[in-house]
Amino acid sequence: MIEFKTDAHEKAYHEVLLWVTQLFGESAWVNDERPTFRLPIGQAGLSVTVETFGDDAACVDFYAWLLEDTVFPTDAHEWALRVNSQYRFGALNIQPDGLALVEHVALFHGMTKTTFSELAHMIAGTTDEVLLEFGSRFMGGNLVE
Repeated sequence: MIEFKTDAHEKAYHEVLLWVTQLFGESAWVNDERPTFRLPIGQAGLSVTVETFGDDAACVDFYAWLLEDTVFPTDAHEWALRVNSQYRFGALNIQPDGLALVEHVALFHGMTKTTFSELAHMIAGTTDEVLLEFGSRFMGGNLVE
């Protein structure tokens, strides 16, 4: 069972759940314990988490892991900084454990099913582009097939 921190958090979650169901049906995975979804778009798939934002707002975190369970090579860190400047929606983040993801957080207020879908597809597309270039530069081949 999901524990919501605020009324706004719960309201945003239920709205996003409705959109996920309408847009992706049974192909989307819904976490029963956290306000998180897994969407079947892009080569890496896309995760979405509804989070609190202050005491009376919520935000939607769109993210995709570049290589699950694979540490991002240190020789790619400078490249990652340069890649970030190319994207308005989505940023390449290297986590403390060395794993990398593409992420974009948007305020829920004013979001519609259309903007949710557009953001989800943009972040999935950004992830695919980053994976393609990352694979050819650092992994010896195309990671997007």
